[in-house]
Amino acid sequence: MRGMESLLELDSFRTLDERFGAPKGAAFKTFKALLGELAEGEDFVYLSPPRDRHLIERLRRHGRIYRSSVAVVLLRPSGAARIASVLALGAYRATRNPKTARE
Repeated sequence: MRGMESLLELDSFRTLDERFGAPKGAAFKTFKALLGELAEGEDFVYLSPPRDRHLIERLRRHGRIYRSSVAVVLLRPSGAARIASVLALGAYRATRNPKTARE
């Protein structure tokens, strides 16, 4: 599956959280805040179970998404760059919850 292979290379919320040393959920919260400026298909890809369950399981096995993820958003380079630009500012640090644990 050529399309699946390229999707496996896209960033997830987990990969961005880890890249920036952000707590779990920081990339997701940033995505939600920017959602009105992002376009599905262009900036991100939405994977939904049961349609994409095999790909979601593969991403989970490879540690690319959080274990608790059900539906998954993969970020194309343009979307990942927008979220990364916010995470790089460290804005999440002001609201960091010490109880938030990585999976």
